Amino acid sequence: MFKGSEAISYIKGEKRRMDMNMPMQSTISISDAKTKTVSTYMDIMGMKYLIKMNENDIKKEEEKAPEMKIKYTDETKEVAGYK
Repeated sequence: MFKGSEAISYIKGEKRRMDMNMPMQSTISISDAKTKTVSTYMDIMGMKYLIKMNENDIKKEEEKAPEMKIKYTDETKEVAGYK
């Protein structure tokens, strides 16, 4: 399902752009840490969507997200020749 998929991030100052291209969907997400906004442009099989979020919208979504737990270990692995 994800074969041929690609994700590219661009970062400049406080702005970030993430392009995700998958076989049936492409998404561009642009975030600005200074203005605390995120705009997401989606093309899903020809259907185009725009989702704009401000600081309040982002906080509401974060409140709905489950609590994340991070477990630190000393384990290392080699991936694509990198430790």
